Amino acid sequence: RALERHQFDYLSRWWNPAIRELVALPTFRDDPEWIAQQLRPAITAAQAASALELLLGLGFVVRGEDGRLAQSEPLLSTGPEVRSLAVGNFHRQMMQRAAEAIELVDRSEREISGLTVALSHTTFQLFKDKIHALRSELLELSGRETAPDRVIQVNFQLFALAVVNEPAAGDDQPS
Repeated sequence: RALERHQFDYLSRWWNPAIRELVALPTFRDDPEWIAQQLRPAITAAQAASALELLLGLGFVVRGEDGRLAQSEPLLSTGPEVRSLAVGNFHRQMMQRAAEAIELVDRSEREISGLTVALSHTTFQLFKDKIHALRSELLELSGRETAPDRVIQVNFQLFALAVVNEPAAGDDQPS
């Protein structure tokens, strides 16, 4: 389901979404100390307990009749173009996690790559459309997962490093 504006407290700390996803693992333990130690980097047990309280309060996780926690919805998404301070802060946190992963996470547990290319405005828009489509495809694929054993973060960044605007017709051209 799509996140509503009042639920963006969820994005205030990078570990809230990570803990929500941990809940989906068959080996999940409803123990803040255990949860805290599963994350990279580890957080405190108090932070994990606070996150669980938030997730339960927002209805993003629920306690079943057997007492076990479960996700209330298999997928949550802000959508590709949501503009919000909370979403921006969340992305900054995750980009910091990605930068740290270069040194802290074994290559077999990460994929970090990039492209630097020259594009027209039209092709830039096509790149954005392809990223949106891939993001949707990856969400759909994760929604079919039946035996998760890890929580991952996938970041997409596409931004201009330089924009050269050609002078309008009739403007003086440098010689």
